[in-house]
Amino acid sequence: MVKFSAPRAIGQPGWPWTMLQQRATCYLLPLGGTVGCGGDADTAVGGEWIPFRSIVIVEIGAKDLRTHYDLIVVGTGPAGLTLARKYTELTGDKVLVIESGRRSRNNNDARNLALVNATGDLPSTYYPLHNQRVFGGTSTVWNGWCAVLEKRSFLNDEWPFDYGELYRYYPEAAEILSVPEEVHIRPEVAFPGNANVVYRPYYFSPPVRFNESHEGWVDSNTNVEVLFNHSVMEINIKSGNAVSVFMRESSEGPTTPIAVAGSRIVLATGGIQNARLLKLSLPEENKVIGSYFFEHPLMLGVASIFLDKESFDQVVDKQTSRIYHAIALSSEFSSRIPLVSATFGVDRGEKSSKNLLGKNRNTINGRVSIRAEMSSVESNSITLSNTRKDFLGQPIAQVNLRFDAAEIRTAAGFLNAELVRSGVGRMSILPENLQITGSGHMMGTTRMGHNPDTSVTDAQGRVHGVENLYVAGSSLFPAVGAANPTLTIVALALRLANHLASDN
Repeated sequence: MVKFSAPRAIGQPGWPWTMLQQRATCYLLPLGGTVGCGGDADTAVGGEWIPFRSIVIVEIGAKDLRTHYDLIVVGTGPAGLTLARKYTELTGDKVLVIESGRRSRNNNDARNLALVNATGDLPSTYYPLHNQRVFGGTSTVWNGWCAVLEKRSFLNDEWPFDYGELYRYYPEAAEILSVPEEVHIRPEVAFPGNANVVYRPYYFSPPVRFNESHEGWVDSNTNVEVLFNHSVMEINIKSGNAVSVFMRESSEGPTTPIAVAGSRIVLATGGIQNARLLKLSLPEENKVIGSYFFEHPLMLGVASIFLDKESFDQVVDKQTSRIYHAIALSSEFSSRIPLVSATFGVDRGEKSSKNLLGKNRNTINGRVSIRAEMSSVESNSITLSNTRKDFLGQPIAQVNLRFDAAEIRTAAGFLNAELVRSGVGRMSILPENLQITGSGHMMGTTRMGHNPDTSVTDAQGRVHGVENLYVAGSSLFPAVGAANPTLTIVALALRLANHLASDN
């Protein structure tokens, strides 16, 4: 490995050296294999361009990187670390994992790189809380909620493969997240007398912190290198091939730019940054990048509910305390109407005997918290800011997100009607001024699909038009259901790791 004390690399004409704040072209002089920067290769005597993918020479201080990796993974959250670990187990290939932050949350500069401009229903200060630039990513602040994705999205053919293809990875994902196996064995149970209403709980991970669960693996695995405190700024793409990642240290002030080559590259930086990186790397290639941004609208304690205790006891899971009870309309019913998916969490309060729907019975009386899906809206999006750049000189993300209270009210109305029709219970009308916040789930901005005109990646997560560039994480979701996404994120990462290994 050759290292320099100044920012230098070898590249082809056209590589955006202005991003290095260095306008020199670089070339290799055959005399002794010396590298020179600062001149024009056309006028340099003996100057010869070296293909970028053939050789990369980097300066990274104390860390010594290879010139080429079989796989480069950008991001150390649940998606990135699950993918990297599974892939190395299956192949033994050399893998580089890049983290913008450090091992511990002590880098204010890296946190500043998560800043966004925002319009719509959530403020700019909201989004950086859910884009943790630290080893372990958002798992370091995750509260452990898990549920499988509802079948409704697959019944409507919104995903580019069938539900069984995803479901077969849930058992391993549940094991990784240390969540009870009931999360996939018993994801929902129909109420007696009305299959349109189901019990659909959330199960809890301890929660697993990926920085803690993967620290020993990172330190002991000779096939994996993790580069901390470096932010990828762009993917160098030439003739439909992702050649290398271009990055700099996540610190203000002069830093050494680095370019590292990989046979395959996976972006696993979250719903906002995956889209931003693709927009910076493919500015004219795919207009869908960043569109159809999803969150999970969250409404806490917004209604009262009365449920027949006998009916509820027939469906409720009593085997574990690591559970949050919720009811919902079935996937088949929601798909048929159609409705957005929504779960109505039963914040269980007092038990009493009262008249419910004309009968005296034992009831559960509580408040309802709603976690809902959003419909696909193109204008909910991630774009690049025209007015603000980060300290690395790149435009920050411009986020636009607006909730649709009407579709949530409609789903709530249908649920109440089905509760009353079956005699299971009733729910109060939602307040006129419905207070909606987000759940911290950034999804949908690099959606999967078969058609490049309406999606960003294919069914495996490979970016349309780029042979060896992939995406992992919730940004792939073309429809998001109401379930918290972490279990599905890990399942999809396992699926991608298996695909990359089998296609190695």
